[in-house]
Amino acid sequence: MNWNIEERSEIHFSDSVNALVFLYQESVNQVVDLKRGITDFNDLDICLSRNQANFELRTDANGLRMLTLERSDPLKH
Repeated sequence: MNWNIEERSEIHFSDSVNALVFLYQESVNQVVDLKRGITDFNDLDICLSRNQANFELRTDANGLRMLTLERSDPLKH
């Protein structure tokens, strides 16, 4: 997809954010910068359909809450 993320996100000058990009009808609809302290999608460098995107709010052993995004199998839902 050819579009300029630097116009819509802070990701180009800050390593402390993830850019969550929402598409609608093959165009960028919304870009949300999420602080990596809230969530980190570093290991997930792919596009997911709405049916594949599985967001969960988890709490670790120290009580720290973190938003995670995992690819889910749409056939299982």
